Amino acid sequence: MRINADFTKRAVVHAASIPWMLSPVPGVERRMLDRIGEEVARATSIVRYAPRSAFSPHTHDGGEEFLVLDGVFQDEHGDFPAGTYVRNPPTSRHTPRSETGCTILVKLHQFDLADRTDVRLDTNSISPIASKARPGVLTVPLFTDSRENVRVEYWSAGSWIRLDVPGGIEALVLDGSFVEGQEEFVTHSWLRLPAGAVLDALTGKNGAKLWIKTGHLVDLSASVTEPSAAQHGAAAELEAVATLLPSLLPRLWRFALRLARDRHDAEDLVERACACALERRQQLRPGNAAINFMFSILHSVWLNNVGARRIRSQTGLPWIEEREDMLADSSAVDPELNMPYWQVIEAVGALPDAQRALLLLVAVEGLSYREAAEVLDIPIGTVMSRLARARLTIGESFETGARMPA
Repeated sequence: MRINADFTKRAVVHAASIPWMLSPVPGVERRMLDRIGEEVARATSIVRYAPRSAFSPHTHDGGEEFLVLDGVFQDEHGDFPAGTYVRNPPTSRHTPRSETGCTILVKLHQFDLADRTDVRLDTNSISPIASKARPGVLTVPLFTDSRENVRVEYWSAGSWIRLDVPGGIEALVLDGSFVEGQEEFVTHSWLRLPAGAVLDALTGKNGAKLWIKTGHLVDLSASVTEPSAAQHGAAAELEAVATLLPSLLPRLWRFALRLARDRHDAEDLVERACACALERRQQLRPGNAAINFMFSILHSVWLNNVGARRIRSQTGLPWIEEREDMLADSSAVDPELNMPYWQVIEAVGALPDAQRALLLLVAVEGLSYREAAEVLDIPIGTVMSRLARARLTIGESFETGARMPA
């Protein structure tokens, strides 16, 4: 994929007017500004996280730089509200997420590979500095080294802004507007001018606030290369797993809902499991059942959640009628015709965690004992003994002494 990949030419994207594109990770969408490559790419994008969305842990081979445009971005290093500027250099690692949702401007694979400088700045807490050489301009410095300068600039209303950019310039409008090349730039409009260009802009009646980077285009040409063959191989694996996930979601949701017994926790489990599956995609081999692979990951994520914080609801989950079509197995016999349905649901919900997870896999999802043993990473003898105890417990919950069918 090549989007605005000729760095010798002017490039413009009015991002607010283009549709969001789905990413391989549920709940994460993007608007691409420039890109060379597929999922592993040299890229500049505006990325939107839905509430409670998350990526799996990953390493930044070529570095990552982002500015939080709205909401709160989160990872293990902290919570970063709108206005936060972050640089994660090559070899850095994190697990991004957003509980409330957020939008960020992000640049990937554009660092000097020797750069190891971490940056985390709250631009809202930094007082702008008046530019002596450029009347009507205030700046908030963010990062400077031998190859680039990054800053936030405030342009006063009705100002003529002229700037020679021997190393090129890239700018995103954060607020306000300006006109350049007879084209109006508004919030989230993006402009890139090549090395040697001159920026001539006239600000609107409310001025303009911009994120700006200069100097970084001096060594780039139209022939910027894509990431390596190994990186392309990883992207192909990512695409293969991402293609499988939609068809598996109903069964994953059903399993997660009965494990967690809380709708919001179930949604969180499914999202995190999907993110982990994309991270571990190389572990899915031809001939392996994709659903068993996903059940195993979802169960591991659930165990981690239980260890970190007990699932919020410790009582049986009321049935959600609007989800019934998604949860039901159309090939199965209606359980209400065969046994006291609600009593069974309550009895299963009261089982110990380990027994409940196993019973769901075997009795609801139809896995064999051997498949369930592989998913849960336990001996097959343990599978048999846990199932026996679970069935006995459920049978004893019926006043008639009925037993769960084998």
